[in-house]
Amino acid sequence: MNSQKLAIFPWMVAALSGAMFLVSSCEKASTPMSKLTRANFDQIHEKMSKEEVKAILDSPSSTSTEDKLIYKRTTWRYVEGDKYINITFKNDEMDSKDTNLGTQ
Repeated sequence: MNSQKLAIFPWMVAALSGAMFLVSSCEKASTPMSKLTRANFDQIHEKMSKEEVKAILDSPSSTSTEDKLIYKRTTWRYVEGDKYINITFKNDEMDSKDTNLGTQ
């Protein structure tokens, strides 16, 4: 009986190791990639619509809107840890942008 248990043991270890590998791989695959990258920031340019910006950066972390006499100014702020991107729209077109992502 002991020899049967010893023969099964390596198979159990291999099966458990494989299962742990698959679970850890799935976990990594389900973690969303950060949209706050310098490459994405560099894609944003003047006159882009809110929809075009959202297609690159997704929904902002926060928004604020000011109604001026002759235009509406909206600021979208994206924050992830200590990284940020600010996008300012003038009448729903991208007017300016700012980030702390560096120039890499």
